[in-house]
Amino acid sequence: MDEATQAIADFQVAIRDYVETCSRSPMEYHAPAADVFQALVTRLRPAAEAGHLHSQYALATIHLMKLTCASVEEEQQYQQREIEQATRWLVAAARQGCWPAVDNLVSSGVGPEAERAREGWRKLEAEQPDLIGKQGNMPVYGPSFIKELCRRLYGKGIDA
Repeated sequence: MDEATQAIADFQVAIRDYVETCSRSPMEYHAPAADVFQALVTRLRPAAEAGHLHSQYALATIHLMKLTCASVEEEQQYQQREIEQATRWLVAAARQGCWPAVDNLVSSGVGPEAERAREGWRKLEAEQPDLIGKQGNMPVYGPSFIKELCRRLYGKGIDA
């Protein structure tokens, strides 16, 4: 197994463990294993910079969730840096057709590419309301909508 594949596997274990911990008592703050996630960032970055989509998306997830921050205070202190790093990797993955990255770019990204994605969302919403589901009175933007947005923005969409 190459290093990128091993790093992704290790990321999946670490994120699963963190999510399971949080789900046991969701009303409490749970500090992530910041040292583990910092090490993963170091391991994932070379492959991400070389264009490895899953490494890019894993880095985006780590930064979006502020998993390299060991406390609430660190999360607050580094919030802007983390969202900027997350956006960098979301854009990289989205440009390769990773539609979950597009979804996160629209909801959490910053900067011109995130604004372009949000504008694309609004335009698609107006042009193809048939892609929007409903649950009661609430709109549901499912994979079909996001995949079409990805196709419009980046000319492709893959199941990641």
